[in-house]
Amino acid sequence: MTDVPPGIVETLHNAGLQLNEFGGKKGRGVMAARNFKCGEILLQDKGFHAKTMEKLTTLLLASEEGRQAARHSYAGPLHHLKGFQRNDESLPEGATEEDWMEMYAKVRYNTFQLDGSSCHLPYGCLFNHSCSPCATLMRVEPLSECNVVVVVIAEDGIRTGQEVQLCYDSELLFEPLPARRRELMSAWSFLCKCDRCQAEEAKMDKGEPREPAPGADEYEELTCLSSERLQDSDLYRARQDILHQPGLPFQLRKKLFSTHLASACAILPSLHPALRDIYEQLHELCAGSSAPLEHCARVVRFYEQLRQTGSAPWPPCTEPAPASCERQQGSGYA
Repeated sequence: MTDVPPGIVETLHNAGLQLNEFGGKKGRGVMAARNFKCGEILLQDKGFHAKTMEKLTTLLLASEEGRQAARHSYAGPLHHLKGFQRNDESLPEGATEEDWMEMYAKVRYNTFQLDGSSCHLPYGCLFNHSCSPCATLMRVEPLSECNVVVVVIAEDGIRTGQEVQLCYDSELLFEPLPARRRELMSAWSFLCKCDRCQAEEAKMDKGEPREPAPGADEYEELTCLSSERLQDSDLYRARQDILHQPGLPFQLRKKLFSTHLASACAILPSLHPALRDIYEQLHELCAGSSAPLEHCARVVRFYEQLRQTGSAPWPPCTEPAPASCERQQGSGYA
């Protein structure tokens, strides 16, 4: 890990984090050197952003600051991009085509999509992936700059000696194992062996069939509130497909919305920012009050304050649940 600048290592140390070499194909990652609570800010990061990875590559190459920020980033294989050509008409002064492709190899594997922008983060690129992440990235004001905080989202926090892992694409959290692994292999060229993937793989290897939910109603499984059903990503996606299906009885639609929100809370880490988006889409038609509704309303308040001020208490101070949550330029998280 001699390629990581001493300043970055020192900042991690001061934040209660440390780089660790895990060996094998996993390589380096970030480990907690102390305990962290859910909602704590692990560190602040400021990077570079552009509309596309190609433009981001050119931006990083164009300044010494950008080249230094990417110096320690992993450079992945580009053989699957055979025939790829730059869209930009000109290279930064002094840069060659070889320099550009070398930088693109780093950007391609170390870029987060935040608010519709491709972002390279000097600290963010050090974290490994997990399909059950304990932390996430969140953009904060001013949004014209690439200011990001790393937030603990696991309900039980992060313990000393635990690896701090992010999900490289939050949409994957709702996908079944084969789809997640296929996308991660395609985009980042690795076979995910995180705890969640290995647990689901073991269950598939045993060939354990899912027992049908009791009752003959065709929507019984989709509205079942058992822990097994709520955590089922196939049911989550099936439910999502019919939420707005025309002709559904109003009470059934409300029950589907309520179950879908409860399912999102069961699948996602406790403080994942995707919950605020799902809450906005569903809360007006959810039946009555419920623990998932109240929890998601708190998540909304937390991230609104965090985004505006760079810090927020968790759980947030008691106040009326917001009717909606205004966001700028997209989701703002990874």
